[in-house]
Amino acid sequence: TGVADVLAAGLVTLGKATGNIGLLAILYLTTSVLSCIVSNQATVILLWPVVQQIDIEGLEIGHFALALMMGASTAFATPIGYQTNLMVYGPGRYTFVDFMKIGGALTIILTALAGPLVYILTETTGTEAPSMQPTTQP
Repeated sequence: TGVADVLAAGLVTLGKATGNIGLLAILYLTTSVLSCIVSNQATVILLWPVVQQIDIEGLEIGHFALALMMGASTAFATPIGYQTNLMVYGPGRYTFVDFMKIGGALTIILTALAGPLVYILTETTGTEAPSMQPTTQP
């Protein structure tokens, strides 16, 4: 339908305005926020086609994959974002606002750290991202 292309173009535009580390942080934040509403697996499935369409100099698919995985694993801002959040929601007598206050602040802090951290971790490993093309066996 072209939605992935449009979203990828929007992320590339933001990346040009904020730089590569800013783009990784935006992708992390987008993934984290979406993961607070739907499951982390569904979030990755929804955003992976978008990530595959992003073409920006200095970043490879491995950068985006790491930001996507980290963001999908940080559903702190709502009680419905992850099973354990929901398990403590009732017995702990927490409110939705409690999760928004603490989880929202934690998400902001981690977003500020995620861009540089993803970039540094991917660059220092010295590994190239795996090819997304299917391989044929001889």
